[in-house]
Amino acid sequence: MLDNNAATSSIATDGIQLYQKHSSGRIWRYTGPPCSGASCPGWQLLDNNPASIAIYADGGQLYQMHNSGRVWRSTGATCSGASCPGWQMVDNNPATGRVAAGGGRLYQLHTLRAPMTRARVCFECK
Repeated sequence: MLDNNAATSSIATDGIQLYQKHSSGRIWRYTGPPCSGASCPGWQLLDNNPASIAIYADGGQLYQMHNSGRVWRSTGATCSGASCPGWQMVDNNPATGRVAAGGGRLYQLHTLRAPMTRARVCFECK
C-alpha cells in the first residue's frame, strides 16, 4: 500500500512519478517508501492551494488547473511550511475548461460555460 488517505481525489502519473491531489487542493509526489501500518511517509507536499481542481502529468512534467482557469507547471520544488514556490504559471485564460497532457505536450480546451469546480470535474469523470 502506498497511501491510505481518504482525502485523495485524483492521481496522475507521467510514467515515472506518481502524484495525488487531495480534495483540499493539496498536491503530493510519491517518493518510494510504502506504508508501514497506518503511517505512509512516502509523500512530499508540492502545493497546498485550495484553488487547485485538477492535476495532469506527462513527459516528466506535472501541471495543475485552478478554478480560475489558470494552468501551472511544477518546477519540482517542495513546500516549505506554508510556502509552495515550486509552480510557474503557463496560462491564465479564464475560458480554460479542460486540460490534457500526452505525448510530452499540454493541450487545453476553452469553453464559454460556467467555471470549473472540483465537484464538477469529479462528477464528469465518473
